[in-house]
Amino acid sequence: MNRRKNFIEIFLFTGIVVAMVVFSWVNQALAQAALLAPDLIVLKSKVPNPASQGEDISGKVRAFIKNQGNAEARDFHVDIMLKGWAGPTPPPSTEHMLGRAFISGLGPGRSAEVTFPGARIPPDIPPGDYQFCAIVDSTNVVRESKEDNNSLCQKIKIKAKIIKPHLPPKIPIESTK
Repeated sequence: MNRRKNFIEIFLFTGIVVAMVVFSWVNQALAQAALLAPDLIVLKSKVPNPASQGEDISGKVRAFIKNQGNAEARDFHVDIMLKGWAGPTPPPSTEHMLGRAFISGLGPGRSAEVTFPGARIPPDIPPGDYQFCAIVDSTNVVRESKEDNNSLCQKIKIKAKIIKPHLPPKIPIESTK
């Protein structure tokens, strides 16, 4: 009985030691994987401020992206959007997609300037104050060491579009005296 008890104690102790070694190895592997991962950030963005309803901003908006991680980031998207609501009653979701760009890869320590052809302020958006946001890896396809630093927002004012009245040309009136 004593031999059997000693055998069970040794068996359990050995199992615990093996489990601890495996756990430590897995923990180290996960930490190593986190160190060897991309980390995409938006360094800064440029947008016309103020902007007007319906304004084409494609040539005026830029996002500057950096991979501050230790591994290459493969194919990903960068989105620009307006967040917020200037109307009297906010709806549940108030995000307006303005544009999307595709980046085919960004090496560790590398930066890229991104443009957004076709970006336009929605013509029917209420005038007021919004957040203009640039979001890198907006579709979450890149496994990063840090996932909570992928966006940068700044305040922007949207003005009402000024509509100039179209007046017919002046027609001279002749008098009949």
